Amino acid sequence: MLPISFYDISSNDAQITLKSFKRAFLFASLLFFISFVIGYAVSPLADFSQIEGNLDDVVSMISKLSPLEIAIFIFLNNSIKSVLVIILSPLLGIFPIFFLVFNGFLVGLVIYDALTVTSLLVVSSAIIPHGIIELPIIILAGSIGLKIGNESLKRIHRADSYLVDYFKFGLRISISKIIPGLLIAAILESFLTPVIMNLFL
Repeated sequence: MLPISFYDISSNDAQITLKSFKRAFLFASLLFFISFVIGYAVSPLADFSQIEGNLDDVVSMISKLSPLEIAIFIFLNNSIKSVLVIILSPLLGIFPIFFLVFNGFLVGLVIYDALTVTSLLVVSSAIIPHGIIELPIIILAGSIGLKIGNESLKRIHRADSYLVDYFKFGLRISISKIIPGLLIAAILESFLTPVIMNLFL
């Protein structure tokens, strides 16, 4: 367990903790959920064959890997993107918004397609074991990015801004929570999820 001082950053006027991101986390969750609903709703109405084709290529490539290799691939893919969202977030928060919208939309699209060929029970068993950890962490990364982006906008408008403090905090949370959490999720997805899925197939 890391000391409390690792998570808290004090400046002359600001005390930053995870509680400082409560509103940003709620907004990020809402953005992800709305994107998920839109992705699910438009899936049968539009042609997403290009996206689906790319997903099929990725699935085909992953299926040839060992469970350990799959875990490494998933971990690197998710952790690099999540950390980049925080690193690039000072650019007015554009990347966190795109990150949340795209991932929410993609999850909705994939779940709709999966439900056309299998049951809700099977789909749930394929998502819940690792998703219960992975999705909140992805939303956390997005919310930190949104908060940093907001501080960047404040600085542009010459308002009081703690951009540097929030950015440093975001990097610390990446090391202490986001990367370890995504590692656990990747291991669960590679080793536990297939076992649970097979129980319902």
